[in-house]
Parts: sequence; structure tokens; C-alpha cells
Amino acid sequence: MQLLDELPMLYCATVGMFVCIETHFGKQGLWLPTATANWLVLTTIIFSSTSGTLQSFSFQTNYICMVLGGFYFLRAFHTHRCTIRPNPTVSLVIRRALSSLLAAATT
Repeated sequence: MQLLDELPMLYCATVGMFVCIETHFGKQGLWLPTATANWLVLTTIIFSSTSGTLQSFSFQTNYICMVLGGFYFLRAFHTHRCTIRPNPTVSLVIRRALSSLLAAATT
């Protein structure tokens, strides 16, 4: 049952990363959707066929990498936007969210 909670989280993070890559770098052609779909199939198979500590560790590692990648793109979008119209509140929210993620990942 835990897998029914974890897989949608990973799917959402992966789709978010896909959108960020396409937004930041422009259309990537057919290879990126294909690689993303293959990644999701592979991780689903791995998570479904393992259990216990290995499943937990692999999920957390994959999910944290996706979320950190999302933070990278969020920061890049914000930095670009700051050249147009700075917003210190958004910078503060990004820093707090990143520190919360890192605190959660280390516990």
C-alpha cells in the first residue's frame, strides 16, 4: 500500500522536471518524452520488485533528486525574473523550502 503513495509522488516530480526542462531549454524533440516514460517504467518496476530498506532508500534518493532538480530550475526561473522585477519574498520562500527539504531528507 505504501507504493500507492510513493509512485504518484515520483510521477508528479518527474512530470514537473520534464516541464521545467522543456520550459528552460525549449522543445527537446521526441527523445525527452521517451526517456521520461522509460524512466517512469523502470522506476515502477524497481519499486514494485523490491521491498523494505532497499525500496525506501531508492524511492527517497530518486524523489529527492527530482525535487532538487525542480528547485534548481525554480531558482533559475526566479533569477531570470529578478532581472525584470525583483521579489525578495519569493527568494525567501525558495530558501526556506529548500532548507526544509534538506532537513527532511537528512532525518
